[in-house]
Amino acid sequence: MKGLKKLQQSDLQSSNAVLEHLSGSAMGTTTLLEHDDEMICLDRDAGLVLSVSQDEIDPESGAVDIASLTYHNGTYKIESQAGDPLWVNGRKVNSSELIDGDIIEFGEKGPLSRYRLIDSAAHTRRYFSDICVDCWDYLHTSRKPALARTRAAMSSGMRRMLTDTTLFFRIGVLVTIVALGFVINQQNKINQLQSEQLAFEQQRLDSVSQSLASTQDEIVTSTQLEDFQNRLSEDVLSNLTKLKSLEAQSNWTENVISNSARSVVFLQGAFGYREIATGRPLRMRLDRAQRPQLGANGQPSLTLDGDGPVVEQQFTGTGFAIADGSVLATNRHVAVPWSSNSTSAASPGPEFEPYIVRMVAYITNSPQAHEVRVIGASDDHDLALLKFSELNKRAEPLPLSESTERHGRSVLVIGYPTGLRSMVARTNKSFIEQLQQQRKTGFWDIAQQLAINNQIQPLSSLGIVAQITPDFIVYDAATTQGGSGGPVLNARGEVVAVNTAIIPGYAGSNLGVPTQHLLELVDDMQQQLDNS
Repeated sequence: MKGLKKLQQSDLQSSNAVLEHLSGSAMGTTTLLEHDDEMICLDRDAGLVLSVSQDEIDPESGAVDIASLTYHNGTYKIESQAGDPLWVNGRKVNSSELIDGDIIEFGEKGPLSRYRLIDSAAHTRRYFSDICVDCWDYLHTSRKPALARTRAAMSSGMRRMLTDTTLFFRIGVLVTIVALGFVINQQNKINQLQSEQLAFEQQRLDSVSQSLASTQDEIVTSTQLEDFQNRLSEDVLSNLTKLKSLEAQSNWTENVISNSARSVVFLQGAFGYREIATGRPLRMRLDRAQRPQLGANGQPSLTLDGDGPVVEQQFTGTGFAIADGSVLATNRHVAVPWSSNSTSAASPGPEFEPYIVRMVAYITNSPQAHEVRVIGASDDHDLALLKFSELNKRAEPLPLSESTERHGRSVLVIGYPTGLRSMVARTNKSFIEQLQQQRKTGFWDIAQQLAINNQIQPLSSLGIVAQITPDFIVYDAATTQGGSGGPVLNARGEVVAVNTAIIPGYAGSNLGVPTQHLLELVDDMQQQLDNS
């Protein structure tokens, strides 16, 4: 009787084919088929036994015939014995002429073996790819439950990689595992350090963000200061990126920006409500600790009595100097902010009237806030005129175009989109630390500190005029809330429109009121301007 053994190169010359065992007790070994007629038996442990005749089988082994192999025309034909089942490539057969690579399953509980002709079994050492192919063939062909054959395939693959592959390969795998473990460990340390750094930064800025979130000293509703320093909003980043790209492509934008920047002002204001009958302003109710008292809804409790802080709804916008430089043009919804739908819905009632608590203008590279007042606003268009409260205060005026802009022309929009957010976002960590140390984190304080540090600088974006109507010019220069009231300039630096609104749901498209309507407003209010 011939047992199972590892395939040796010297054995190939005397063999016709081999059986490579994929499962069972002989898994990972190879059996030589050296005779034209071979008998295959299964012992008590479902292991394969090959013999030439029944006389060679040890009766004590309990081995029984299950199949016979007959060599003919360069290959073997397999036939089942005594009705015992055979499966070739997962198909139940009584007999089959084998071809190179066939997977044979011997009996209901027998092992799986791959049939190989000598030419394709010429290498004696098992490569990693061979082991993977064996595991895949076992998974694909075995009739065991999916979980059982998956577990067996993985176990077999790991064991054979440790025993059948070269020493060099095993050392390489070990080195790779160690290196991968080192890289993972280092990455975990880096991630931990980054998490600790972010936690420290957020803790350091908590006091600032809490102040910004208060009712009367809030920069941006529901936005923490951390957003200014670490995660600048996408629209502001888009403006900055687009500006750099477009300025590099245009010869005139640099001149227009440098000549116009000091004419464009940052407007900051707050309005409140007062009782019409008495003129008393709406105030916050204070508790015994002189802190804002909260109502049942969690919001500050308001009253007409007491001496608590006056209720302020804060806003920002953009304006630009015209005429002799003492007059500023902007939008009506900036100068009269309660006229917009978003604020009119929050009115406390018909017995109250809104009023400007304070409105100031910041000029680029100027450390001072200049008080401004509303001269008048248009009833037909989103336009308004402001004037410096200081006598003889002037800014460099921008020229107003008296001709209609043409479709397809390039225009430049200058302003302060997102208000304080974009300017704080363009500062550095030292500025944030300075705000925290000096406890100057209020709505008015931050603007003043930005001015002192020469951080009041407008943003510019370039676009193309897409449409012209009697009431609006449509262009694709990127802007957003806070940029309202800014000038829309042509290549000569003339104002062709006043930026007023974005088109919801159509990103990058904005509306401007043509300059003709601004000229009409100036003419209509000339007397007020002369007397103010």
